[in-house]
Amino acid sequence: MSYYRSLIQSTDTYLTNLVGYYNFNANALDFSGVGNNGTIVGTPTYSAGKVGNAINLGNNTAFNHVNFIDYNDFSFTNGTNDVPFTISIWANATSFDSAVGNWLFNKRGNSTDMEYQLVILSDGKLVFQKFSLGSSASGEQQITTVPLISINTWYNIIVTDSGSGNINDCKIYLNGSLLSVTRTTIGTYVRMNNTTSNARAGNAAWATTQVQGQSTKHRGLLDEMYIWKNREMTAIECLDIYNKGNAGIALI
Repeated sequence: MSYYRSLIQSTDTYLTNLVGYYNFNANALDFSGVGNNGTIVGTPTYSAGKVGNAINLGNNTAFNHVNFIDYNDFSFTNGTNDVPFTISIWANATSFDSAVGNWLFNKRGNSTDMEYQLVILSDGKLVFQKFSLGSSASGEQQITTVPLISINTWYNIIVTDSGSGNINDCKIYLNGSLLSVTRTTIGTYVRMNNTTSNARAGNAAWATTQVQGQSTKHRGLLDEMYIWKNREMTAIECLDIYNKGNAGIALI
């Protein structure tokens, strides 16, 4: 633990089990103190966001996204069971792909080494999927909302999971409110694998060219992304995360 992180740990409760914080003001550095830095791919721009600047990934013809190497902190399993986690991100979509939608954050390969993905579908629904034992063929859990996301609007999207492996214990919060979701299990879900896949914000993690990534790219802006491992945020904390961000205040 760095001196800076240990210095403020006692007064900043959101640092507990925080493994990544990206303010996207001008780069993809990790300001959690852990050092899980991302790499900017392409030539995105930066413009006013919810807290300071936000990264603008542009339209579907620009291969802009944020790439993360295979950090163990972003794999939400201990090798025997899933573990609790929380992902929080502010997103603003300027358009949706007509077929797939906008991928916000994911850690997976194309058909193997699959862990999870958070996506805004082309009809404005939010969907979060977990893949069992590294592939969809082994089983998966999916939670999906009704259409809620409109273009050119900022939203705070939070996914929490208790790590129990029970699909009912995975939740989505939108702007601090717990959403009703449709829950679907395909096959037999056991747990996620800790794979060798990269993680990515703003596009599919396996896409290496614009042709591959065009239908999965987030068209728009991202801001204030937080990742916690071994911590499931409560409803009160999710509301606080939204309220702070909506007031232009960073959590740490």
